[in-house]
Amino acid sequence: RSSALRHRLLEALRVASVWRHGNDTNQVTPVLPYARLAFTHTLTFLNKMDLVHTLGESAALGAAGVVLWGELKFAQSKNHCILLRDYVHTVLGPFVQSLRSDTKRCGLQLCHGNGRCARRRPGSGHMISSGLALTFNPNEIHFLSDSYHGRAFQNHFLCQCYPGWTGQECQEKKNENRENSK
Repeated sequence: RSSALRHRLLEALRVASVWRHGNDTNQVTPVLPYARLAFTHTLTFLNKMDLVHTLGESAALGAAGVVLWGELKFAQSKNHCILLRDYVHTVLGPFVQSLRSDTKRCGLQLCHGNGRCARRRPGSGHMISSGLALTFNPNEIHFLSDSYHGRAFQNHFLCQCYPGWTGQECQEKKNENRENSK
C-alpha cells in the first residue's frame, strides 16, 4: 500500500538532499508531502491504517511535515462539515497527536531534541507512530511496549539535524565561522 508513496517521497528527499536550502549552507531543503483526508471524489475518509501508510510513512522517512488537503465538497453542506468535524475529532486528530508525540519523543531520545528521526533503511517499514512499528513486511504490524521505544529508535532510525546542529545524534552545535571558511 505505501510502496508508491514511499518511492515518491524517497525521490523528493533525494532531490532535496542534493539541492541545498540557500546558497551557502549544508542544510537540506525540507520536504512536505501532500496527503488527502479522503479518497478521491468521495467522502470516505482515510482510516487509521491508511493514516499509518500516509502520515506515518512520511514521518518515518524523515519528512519535515505533511500538507493535508481535501475537496470543496467537504464544505458543501452542514452535514458534510459535521462529518469532517467528527472525523477530525475521532480519527485524524488523535492519530496526528499520537504521531506528533512519538516523533517528538524519537527526536528527543535519539537526536537530543536537535533533529528529527528518519529510517536507517528506508524500505524497512519501521514506523515511529502510535506505539507500533511495522516490520520488514509492511502488512505485518507489531505493537511495541514503551520500554522498547528507545531501542527501536536507536536500532531503526537515524537523525536528520536541524539547522545549526551536527553529529550522528545532532549533539554538536555547528561553528558557523568554521563552516563558512571551508
